[in-house]
Amino acid sequence: MLQALRIRDFRLLWAGGLISALGSWLLTLAIPTHVFLATRSLRATGLTVAAEYLPLLVLGPVAGVFADRWDRRRLMIGTNLFCAGAVAVMLLGTSPGRYWVLYAALIAENAGVVLYAPAWQARTPAIVGTGPLLTSANALNSVSSGTVRLIGGPLGGVLLAACGASWLIGVDAVSYLLSAAAMFMTSRPAAPADGASSATGTTISTVARDLAGGARVLLGQPVARALLPVTVIFLAANSSGSAAVSRPGSCCPAWARVSCSAPCWSACCWTGYRRRPCWPPA
Repeated sequence: MLQALRIRDFRLLWAGGLISALGSWLLTLAIPTHVFLATRSLRATGLTVAAEYLPLLVLGPVAGVFADRWDRRRLMIGTNLFCAGAVAVMLLGTSPGRYWVLYAALIAENAGVVLYAPAWQARTPAIVGTGPLLTSANALNSVSSGTVRLIGGPLGGVLLAACGASWLIGVDAVSYLLSAAAMFMTSRPAAPADGASSATGTTISTVARDLAGGARVLLGQPVARALLPVTVIFLAANSSGSAAVSRPGSCCPAWARVSCSAPCWSACCWTGYRRRPCWPPA
């Protein structure tokens, strides 16, 4: 499974993606929880979660078109730098009354992530080729993605309780800068033989045409048609679950909510800035 790591460009691509993904997942539950703890408003918390998922809904269908038409290396560097700037702006919106800044920054950050993802996925086979190396690369990407998703949210909660939201935001911004540096150190892709730029003619009509062509190919594959509704249901359930878990206290046992005089955090969920768990009951 580790054969692909022998390729320098893939090592940089994989490490950069891992670092930026971990930084992002640290904030996935931490930011909505921070907003709830500060406002006690489910509406404000829900808007935070909506801001995280809105770019995927709006830009997701066309992100692949841009990744195919633009230089992927430059696109990944640019989106990482853009995300770093967007995350830094979050520091201005962590105070009550300024959460509109936080919402806008979350939308901007996740828009960059949506544009980055297909370029990163397409860059992998371009670097390692096909055959066993591609199998190894896909396995490494899957393992790292699953690991980050498993530990990122809980780790972000622990760090929020220990260090605060501003510290986590700074970590995420630095992770994007490190990822941009890793992408910058990868080799430049070979120029097209005819010297044409892949970005030439990227207009609304060409994007719509490419999107329609991709939809026809997708609908023409029985397996893809079967997986599409399953994926939609999974993403909807995942976003709903994130909103539910982001509500502090929603998963704590009843005795924890009753016996604690202040917000607590336990093995299943943490709900405040106290540094000791309400476990076991008094």
